Amino acid sequence: MRNKSHVEHFNTYAQIISFAVNNKRRIGTNDLIQLVGLSPRSSQRHLSELAEAGWLIKDNCSPKGYVPSDKAKELFKVAL
Repeated sequence: MRNKSHVEHFNTYAQIISFAVNNKRRIGTNDLIQLVGLSPRSSQRHLSELAEAGWLIKDNCSPKGYVPSDKAKELFKVAL
């Protein structure tokens, strides 16, 4: 398996954030598996990294879900 370039990583993260912002519900691992074609573990890692960076907010439900932060909504010009 080849390593992704920085641009490919950026595009993946931007696609995930855009998806989160444009959905009217929380998103999770299965959404990323279908949306981007990531493995379950990669999906979990991407969601966690975006939450740590302040782009997503993790809920405390089981299974874990994420919603876009105000920072993400601002980037994609969604009304706060």
